Amino acid sequence: MPRFRFLFSLTMLGLVAGMPAVQAQTKPAKQPSPDAYRNAQWKPDKGKYYFSHALIYEYTQKRDDTKGELWIFVDPVTGTMCFQRESSFGATDDMNEVILALPTGQMIACGTTESGKKIRETFQNRAVKPEPDEVKLQQQTFREQCKPTGNKRDEFGWESEQYVLSYLKTNESTKLWLAEVPFSIYPLYAFDEWEGDAQLPVSFSYIYLLGTRQLVTESEDQYGSLKLVSYEPNPFFLDLNQYAKQH
Repeated sequence: MPRFRFLFSLTMLGLVAGMPAVQAQTKPAKQPSPDAYRNAQWKPDKGKYYFSHALIYEYTQKRDDTKGELWIFVDPVTGTMCFQRESSFGATDDMNEVILALPTGQMIACGTTESGKKIRETFQNRAVKPEPDEVKLQQQTFREQCKPTGNKRDEFGWESEQYVLSYLKTNESTKLWLAEVPFSIYPLYAFDEWEGDAQLPVSFSYIYLLGTRQLVTESEDQYGSLKLVSYEPNPFFLDLNQYAKQH
């Protein structure tokens, strides 16, 4: 949908309210400093969250000629992410309206029951925090399967580098552009591993391969393509207090 319509719909909804990556060859991104406005809005202990930016992807899926747009709201200071049904997981979850995903692995799903009650449930997504042996295997897999092409570019202030990801048991490959970003990407990469129904329209299951700050900004293979088209200020507020906590 047009971005101005989407932002208007967010307002109408009333939602106001690690381990360093060693694989990347790009320069580490500078850690953002929290500003006064963000600090005034960011009150997790009171159930209030503020996301200053949004990652916006466009994707295509060749098997059914599907095209779409995916939004992920981000607090760049902590790496906490927010997924809204209208702009991310869509009809895969008809109850939850918004899902909060923290770098600790905690996920808070907020929605409305059939009776109209607004509730929230907390889950723990273990995939966000891989064990040391899993990290070691991940790094080995990256070295064996990802080869740099030598191409580099600047994307939204981040330096990114192109790789070819080869699959050992097939002749298939994927072209990947990876940027080193100043916050953890694992809440996104592990999203589809959580206990709930919500799933993203395209796969971001890269924890087996990429470090915690290696963001895929573009991918292309015989099955489809994905491209980060925007990383920009796009304020989003979430007040958990409007959802009753479930035990």
